Amino acid sequence: MTSNKPHPTRPPIVLPLLIALVLTVIAWLTRVDFMFQDLFFTANSGNWFLKSDLVINIIYEYTPIPAFVIFAISLIIVLSSIWKKTWRRFNRIAICWLLVMALGPGLVVNSIFKDWYGRPRPKNTIEYGGEKEFCPVWVIGQPGESKSFPCGHASVGFYFMAGYFCWWRKNRRVARRWMAAGLGAGTLLGLARMACGAHWFSDVVWAGVFIYFISYLSAWACGLLRDQSEQLV
Repeated sequence: MTSNKPHPTRPPIVLPLLIALVLTVIAWLTRVDFMFQDLFFTANSGNWFLKSDLVINIIYEYTPIPAFVIFAISLIIVLSSIWKKTWRRFNRIAICWLLVMALGPGLVVNSIFKDWYGRPRPKNTIEYGGEKEFCPVWVIGQPGESKSFPCGHASVGFYFMAGYFCWWRKNRRVARRWMAAGLGAGTLLGLARMACGAHWFSDVVWAGVFIYFISYLSAWACGLLRDQSEQLV
């Protein structure tokens, strides 16, 4: 029996934002950030016991590589389309990938928030042997000195979510796979950074939120969320 329930014409906006707000309120009202960090910290020795772990370091070093490969391929497509007209049909998808990387991990995450927000990393706080006071999420600390918010590496993992928006109107199954890849890679990198005392749980959450909505806006600007007649392929 087939369902006549119509598919939504746009990716969800309210639900992801609501989830982010709920998690943020939980972080304000509870010690959830510390609860996650305590999983990776040995109080007796004062060490982040997974900091030198081989698997953690492999995740840290190699998980971002596919994201940069996608960025490089997208750049090649856009530049090649100047001379090869047959490549122009891929331009909007390629430009979307370029925009998400440039605006997400490049501008919003690393250049704006990490440089100007000033949230101390877990390993630098008094609770974990450092000298700085803990700063809750969305409370500005010391800009330029502390660069915990949001998680830069996690944002590169979440970058794969851009594929969700690129494929939203063309193939929902493929789109969901891109979303799963983005959530998986972003979470994996976020946990790897948390395990080293470099980021809080809420840093990882908001890295994902930023990339989700930047991907949404980039796909919309490139015409990928409009009606079927405007699709690239």
